[in-house]
Amino acid sequence: MQHIVASPGCLSHPNIVGAHDAGEHEGTHYLVMEYVDGVDLSKLSRRLGPLSIADACELVRQCAVGLQHAHEHGLVHRDIKPSNLMLSCPPAVSAGEGQGEGTQPILKILDLGLARLHNAQHDDLTSAGQMMGTIDYMAPEQTGDSHDVDIRADIYSLGATLYKLLAGCVPYFDPKYDTVVKKLAALANEPITPIGQYRPDVPDELATVLHQMLEKEAGDRPVTPNEIVAAIAPHAEGADLVALMKRYHEPDGNQAVRDSASLHSTSQYLTSSFTGTTPSGGSHTDGAGSDHTTLAPSGAIELESVVSAVDGQPQHTQNESDPRIATRRRIFFAAIVEIGRAHV
Repeated sequence: MQHIVASPGCLSHPNIVGAHDAGEHEGTHYLVMEYVDGVDLSKLSRRLGPLSIADACELVRQCAVGLQHAHEHGLVHRDIKPSNLMLSCPPAVSAGEGQGEGTQPILKILDLGLARLHNAQHDDLTSAGQMMGTIDYMAPEQTGDSHDVDIRADIYSLGATLYKLLAGCVPYFDPKYDTVVKKLAALANEPITPIGQYRPDVPDELATVLHQMLEKEAGDRPVTPNEIVAAIAPHAEGADLVALMKRYHEPDGNQAVRDSASLHSTSQYLTSSFTGTTPSGGSHTDGAGSDHTTLAPSGAIELESVVSAVDGQPQHTQNESDPRIATRRRIFFAAIVEIGRAHV
C-alpha cells in the first residue's frame, strides 16, 4: 500500500490527483487523496456523444501535460482511459459565472496506483508476466508483460482515448470483437479503422498524430507526451471546457447522441478472467448497462478461435524477424492461460 501511495504522493501537478496520506487502521488500509468535484470523461462521452475537435484535443493535451510530469519522475500510469480522467468543475462554473481566472475546468489524471517507479526498489510491484490495463485502451505490449512497458504505452492509451472522444467509440468496437480474446487478436493483427471514417472533419494533420499514437509497435509512436502536447495544441484552439461542462449538467442533456458502440465497450480489468466468462456462467453488465457476451463453455472452441485469430497464418510462412510475431505469441499464451483459468 505504501509503495502504491509513493507513486502519486511524490508528484505535485495541476493535472494529477494528489495523494496526501496512507496508512492502516485496525487492519484496514486507507488512502487520503485530493478531493475533485467533476465528471470523468467516460460519463461525459456517454452523455454528450462525440466531442468537438477542439474540446477533445484540449482534454487530451492537458492529460499529456500531466503524463509528461509523471514521466519526468520515472512513472508510467499503465491504465489511461476516459474513466481515469476527470474534468474538474470549479465552483464558479457550477454557479454559472463567467470565464475569468480560476473558473476554467481542469483535467485530472486519476488512479496512479498502477504506476511503477522505474528503479530497483520498486521492482516487486509488478512481477514478470503480469498484465495491467483495460483492454480497449491497452497498448499491445501490455498483453504480455507490463513489467517493462514505458511511457509509450501511456501514449497509446491516450491515443485510444482521443479516438473515443472524437468517434464516440473505441478503436475495436465492431460486434465481431464480442469477446476480449478476439479484441486481443485484433490488437495484435488488425489495423484500426481510420478516424476519418467516423469524423470526416478531423484534419489530416491531427489524424496522422492520432494514428501514430496508436501504432502497434512502441518504437513507431511519439517518444514523450510533450510531443503530443506540441502536435495537438493547434487543434485545441477555440476549446470551451466551461460550455462543455454546462452542456453536461443541463437537465435535458443530449443523451440521444450516444453511439451504440460506447455502450458495448469492454470495461473489465486484466487482473480478472478476461475471457468473458463469469463465475456463474452467465452474461454480465458494465456500468452503462450493456451486456457482454460470454464465451462458449467449450475451452477447445475458444482455443481454436485464439489459434486462428492470433497466429493468423501457418507458422512456416511467418517472418521470424518481424517484431509483431513476438507480440502475437505473447497474446496467444496469455489467452491460453486465461482460458484455462476460466475452465478449472
